[in-house]
Amino acid sequence: SIAEEKISEVTENLIQLRIVSKSDCEINGKKHVLYYSCPRHALIALFLIAREIGYQGAYALQSHFRQKPFLKC
Repeated sequence: SIAEEKISEVTENLIQLRIVSKSDCEINGKKHVLYYSCPRHALIALFLIAREIGYQGAYALQSHFRQKPFLKC
């Protein structure tokens, strides 16, 4: 888990690495920020690094059109 005070820093770092994209939008007259990610090589590399350093949490990676897994464990 990420400490509350670190979330903005982590999010900005992921944006700089082009793993997460940020989009400002307005819904029902209220401004919102949307964050999204596509399964690209950098994201897959981060998952592999996490596994190598012993990350014990869970993550899932799915794609609607892909027939093969991105990672084999």
